[in-house]
Amino acid sequence: MIAGILTGLFSFVTENAIYQYIIQNKYLSSLAIFAITFIAANILVFIYDQILSRIVKKTNTKYDDLFVQKTKIPLLHILYMVGIMVALKPLGLNETLYKLLMKIITSLILLVFTLLASRVVCILIDVWGYRWAKKTKSTIDNDLVPLFKKTVRIIIFIVGIIIVVGAWGVDITGLLAGAGIAGLILGFALQDSLKNIFGGISLILDQSLKVGDKIKLETGEKGEIIDIGLRSTKIRTYDNQTIIVPNSQLANVSFFNYARPNLKERVNLKFSVAYGSDIDKVKKIVLDVIEKHPKVVKNPDPMIALEAMGESSLNFIARAWIADYSDEEDVRFELTDSIYRVLVKNKVDIPFPTQTVYLKKE
Repeated sequence: MIAGILTGLFSFVTENAIYQYIIQNKYLSSLAIFAITFIAANILVFIYDQILSRIVKKTNTKYDDLFVQKTKIPLLHILYMVGIMVALKPLGLNETLYKLLMKIITSLILLVFTLLASRVVCILIDVWGYRWAKKTKSTIDNDLVPLFKKTVRIIIFIVGIIIVVGAWGVDITGLLAGAGIAGLILGFALQDSLKNIFGGISLILDQSLKVGDKIKLETGEKGEIIDIGLRSTKIRTYDNQTIIVPNSQLANVSFFNYARPNLKERVNLKFSVAYGSDIDKVKKIVLDVIEKHPKVVKNPDPMIALEAMGESSLNFIARAWIADYSDEEDVRFELTDSIYRVLVKNKVDIPFPTQTVYLKKE
């Protein structure tokens, strides 16, 4: 039934005098084709917008909404220009002029498509940057993602322009060679900055460190990572000073990360007692003090060992594990204080270095 209606409608339109007049007039034919294309383009983009908008409203992310918003206008412009290309055909223009107009419109379509590709890629970069930021807990993504977006956008537009120039029959070999030389010069000029940028990226991707980790540098400085930036990493020492280390340098040296493989850390305490002291008694009273500390864990268990017999003392070492490395300094201070007090309380002599001088009488 519907097919019959459409067939009848088509027959009515084609046999209509107005239709015949429009067909015979090339200018009216061209205008009619563009008008039909214009209306069809708006209808298609409207349907595209409505359908996708309903779908993306059901998601929790804003990026798919941004995708619809950023792509519908370039798509509409591309359809308009396709309509212009089709509408030029009935005019019967001079072949040279027609080819020139086709090249101009094709170039415009390529440029709009380049803009469309740039917007889509930037949205994908934002999605990637958001997911990365959740994992890294650093500010490098605040600097790196915008820089990466600009770089990718420039590359896309350069590629688009090269394609457009190639469509005009221009030999692009020289342009590519020039772009390669310019890129090489720029790379040498920004060599140190690029090293720092890629150094920061490698530190995060390798999961060598993250903000909040406690590290110790080769030079002996110890502190907490407070920021991993685009060019450098900032470390706050326990004297509330900030050490700024270039990312390229940090990525190429050895450092201790107390937060890897987990937050546990061993606290080592050394103390001495006088010769003649009861070793078993010393071990028992000191171990009892360590085990009662609220931040000492029982797996692994604390231990005490006679480490060496010194020149004037018996030297012990006590080892205890804590759940969080950030408590290491406080626990070490508290246990040192407690060990001294328990030794004094139990009348265990704590020696100090002595030296005997013999005077020979003539």
